[in-house]
Amino acid sequence: MVSLSEALASQKPQLGAAVDAGWKTLAQDEQLTFAKYRRLILPFDGYVFWVREGALSKGAAGNTSPLNAWALNYPARVTTASPTLVVEGSIHVSSDLHQEEAKTYSVNRVVLTTDEEIQDLNALAPDELYICSYEETRFAFSSRGYFFDQAQTWHYAGAAVYSDMDPQIVDDPATFDSANVVVSNSLPLWLALNTYVPIYPLQPQQPSLTLWPSFLAPQNEAPPYATVHILPETTKALSAAPFFDKMMTHTQQARETVRVTLKGTRNFNAQDFIDVVSRYTVDYGTFGIANMPIVRDDKLGQVELTALSMTKVIDFEVNYVQTRQNNLVRQLILKALASIYDATGQLLA
Repeated sequence: MVSLSEALASQKPQLGAAVDAGWKTLAQDEQLTFAKYRRLILPFDGYVFWVREGALSKGAAGNTSPLNAWALNYPARVTTASPTLVVEGSIHVSSDLHQEEAKTYSVNRVVLTTDEEIQDLNALAPDELYICSYEETRFAFSSRGYFFDQAQTWHYAGAAVYSDMDPQIVDDPATFDSANVVVSNSLPLWLALNTYVPIYPLQPQQPSLTLWPSFLAPQNEAPPYATVHILPETTKALSAAPFFDKMMTHTQQARETVRVTLKGTRNFNAQDFIDVVSRYTVDYGTFGIANMPIVRDDKLGQVELTALSMTKVIDFEVNYVQTRQNNLVRQLILKALASIYDATGQLLA
């Protein structure tokens, strides 16, 4: 039985009741259904896709990638968000038309107003996302704001999925190409450092941090880690024309500048990283270093702390062969373990 004090506490303030009645009149009992998507990171080039919850098995190639795994001693993830979420609220949409060199597109900004906090959004893990379809437009939320306690009204803001970002959302894995890399530069060669094991035992043997593609580091990733940024304008050909082998595979010598940003590292970590990269190029010859890399300190701070983060930058000029990275993919597949069963399903080896 609810006590009088509990009943009074559950009632909205006078302002909140008035605002609640107003937006419910506008919403006309409208309900929005959100579907949960899980982040899939391609192991070869770190590209991010969002796959509908339950569509991929736990043994999918992307989910077993070092880039998609939790670090050692990482706290256990507790998630209570449901696969689907139904929210009652009112939707406000504003549209702006943008014209750029390579595309003309609309930016649809969405604000969802509700009278209750959506707890499932708070329960999402960093590799989970809710996406809603509304009048043939899909959108997700990036912020929450304009909360006033007396009004007891929550506003969730976001933007509709851009037209050129729509392929990053996968509803049917059968239509998803997981065998071919997306990038055309040397990024897959750098991400392979995450699983690099030297052919002879010397220290340091491996990078002391995980490498991520620039702009794709996980949300609120705890250092130490590093990002690999390949300056697009620096990629250029070294050979006058591409070479075609008997399988008509396109290959061409190329050079580009690669900027590695190390987060949460001290000087000895940065020096060790340069040594590991140098040894990696000698062991496997996937690319060559054309300059003399040096560690530079970057000054990035937070005014609330009046302190600087431990950020270091190393620029590499590398020569490599720009080709279809299927060769790298095949090497990874050849290293996988296979299980052999007989006709009755009995495990043989």
